[in-house]
Amino acid sequence: MLVELAPHIAVVFLSSYPRAAAGATAMGIEQAVFVAKQDLDSPAALLSALERALSTHPTPLPPSAETGDPLGSLTRHQLEILAMIARGWSNERIAVETGGTVRAVERSISRLFGRLEVTRDPTVNARVAAAGLYLAAFGPAR
Repeated sequence: MLVELAPHIAVVFLSSYPRAAAGATAMGIEQAVFVAKQDLDSPAALLSALERALSTHPTPLPPSAETGDPLGSLTRHQLEILAMIARGWSNERIAVETGGTVRAVERSISRLFGRLEVTRDPTVNARVAAAGLYLAAFGPAR
């Protein structure tokens, strides 16, 4: 289910069952890595499995401004705020996480919504529209 929701994630199965129990593709998931616990003899072996899984699933790049995607014009800070909005966080929680004040977060969100042009239609909730843009570009918020 996770791979369907976020196809860019890497999957590692760690099991006490032998590798053959997972099938030709680990549990039917393409590019998943299966590690049998009995084969795990060091932290380096686990790290190697994680690196193998991650090498087949590169981190998605943020949309670029050249493609006409509004997220491409956001600063790193604005993208971080937008990720927190997509997680459903309140302005108060965002302020705590960023070490700022609620008023500073409100100003940042207002500028963010302006850049994304989600405040033009009064019948649309800007917070929901912005979160939708983030989720469409990056998948479920981490």
